[in-house]
Amino acid sequence: MRLETMNKPKILIYAKDDTEKDKHLKELIVVLEKTRDKIIHTSEKILIDDIIEYGLHNGENPDDTYGVCDVLIIDDIQLLGNSESVQNRFLRIIHGSTNPNQEVIVTCDIHPKLIKGLNRNFQNHLCCGNIFKR
Repeated sequence: MRLETMNKPKILIYAKDDTEKDKHLKELIVVLEKTRDKIIHTSEKILIDDIIEYGLHNGENPDDTYGVCDVLIIDDIQLLGNSESVQNRFLRIIHGSTNPNQEVIVTCDIHPKLIKGLNRNFQNHLCCGNIFKR
């Protein structure tokens, strides 16, 4: 499956120090809250749980939750390694968003190209936006 470069703004924040990463993310959220109506800030664990719940038990469709917000922030994306089905579902959520102005922000401890288990399309997708290393 070939993924086109998305026209949605993306920001990747990565740093080995969680305190530094969190500090910059909090500063960014303060700015975003002034101009955006709906911001969803969640962890990869909750995202994975939501995707699994939908797949196994026909729970709430993650597209309906994550695809309609103005800003989607996912922390610790490196933990999605070795789960290609979740990576693909995450990309479908972003690509299928009903909000054409949605911004996507992800954080991780290392650069996505160095995360074991991330498929190449997912790595490329994460790296095609603005990258901030701290």
